[in-house]
Amino acid sequence: EPSQKAASYFTIQLNTLREKLVATQKKLSAYQHEKGIVDVDFRLDVETRKLNDLASKLVTAQAELIGVDPGSNENQSVAHNSMINNLKLSLTQAESKFSEISQKLGRNHPSYSGAKAEVDMLRSELNKHIKVTTHNAVNQEAEIRAALEQQKAKVLNLNRARDELLLLSREVEGAQQAYNNAMQRLNQTTLEGQSNLSSVSIVDTAKTP
Repeated sequence: EPSQKAASYFTIQLNTLREKLVATQKKLSAYQHEKGIVDVDFRLDVETRKLNDLASKLVTAQAELIGVDPGSNENQSVAHNSMINNLKLSLTQAESKFSEISQKLGRNHPSYSGAKAEVDMLRSELNKHIKVTTHNAVNQEAEIRAALEQQKAKVLNLNRARDELLLLSREVEGAQQAYNNAMQRLNQTTLEGQSNLSSVSIVDTAKTP
């Protein structure tokens, strides 16, 4: 009789635990669906690699903006630009030619005017390319920096999501364990309640005096 009463109690508790288990499983599934997470550890690894790649690119982009030497106003993106270097060489040759002409010919001579025009054109072209190259390098550094900040935020959000997912998973595991324990106790008490064996046994049969 006590086992039968216990079985009834565990049946009620089992229903409650089953409802709790289903609720925690639904909560976990809803969170995964909301965050779009299938395998949070794999996705976190992927996003962390992206973050590291962007950090490396930012270092490279910042290095391009650093001057070649303390006395130079040119950054590395300008110094390593082949077109700019070719323009510098052409400008040096044109200035050398113009210097020779200016020593031999007057300002009104066509050769003087042509050489000066060539120098002015090359210098203007050189300045334009330096300005564009520097502007592009600055913009690229800013874009990479912004992308890096966005990626940092994404990784932090994934870390928070992983922690929340871990808590929900543990909650499901706890509910599952409680349900399994209650089911085991219910099965045990049900079998005991269905047993016809008595706890009373004859020790010695009385004889008529």
